[in-house]
Amino acid sequence: MKLLQGVRTYVEEKNRDGTAYAKGTQNLVSFCRHVGDVALTSISERQVISFLDGPRTSANTWRQKYNLLRSFFLFWVARNAMPGLPMPPPRPTVVTTFVPYIYSKAEIRILLSTVRSSQARTSCKIEAHTLRAFLLFLYGTGALVGEARRLLRQDLDFKRRVVIVRGTQFNRSREIPIGPDLYRALRRYDMTDRRKATLRDPHFFLTKKGHALNERAVGQTFQRLRRMAGIPRYDGGRFQPRMHDLRHT
Repeated sequence: MKLLQGVRTYVEEKNRDGTAYAKGTQNLVSFCRHVGDVALTSISERQVISFLDGPRTSANTWRQKYNLLRSFFLFWVARNAMPGLPMPPPRPTVVTTFVPYIYSKAEIRILLSTVRSSQARTSCKIEAHTLRAFLLFLYGTGALVGEARRLLRQDLDFKRRVVIVRGTQFNRSREIPIGPDLYRALRRYDMTDRRKATLRDPHFFLTKKGHALNERAVGQTFQRLRRMAGIPRYDGGRFQPRMHDLRHT
């Protein structure tokens, strides 16, 4: 069997099990492009090492790709399509020293009060009231940034005062109760210039043009806001405060 067909069959099996496998599929396709559509039996340890040691590959990414390929090869070894695992020895686990940034209440207030001025330029893709509601949603629920971006209008149950967060991993979802302050903020956003009758996009948080929020645009918008709000990091941490740190806060 050729590698590309093996990848397709493996991904179909994962999807049949109900597993969200978009990232895994992407990495397996990248591996196929790296070594070519060769026979599964001809894949060597040297080819695997060459793929794993690609440019700008962090220790975590290396380990994730390693485990991905190992599971893929085990699948075909168990079906007698490969004689063995062409895997190099695993790297030792790297102890992470990353420490998330915890915003103070005063810093949260400064961020929110700076939103209007940070979004005043006509070139900004996200309106001020949208960014403010987005930040409050992250702060009030502890949801991931990607989960907030993917939030649909139907996922907000204002009557029961809960939000349904649909995760991509294993197709799991969860309900988060909405406190009174967040409830009022989200209701206010929902009623402010939403133009529900003309909106075709089902997402709750939208750009000026009525599209779902883009990951890159959201990240750049927040870093501009953080700089304008004057919130740097002084504790020696490697990264400046991130939007994701609202979850830790």
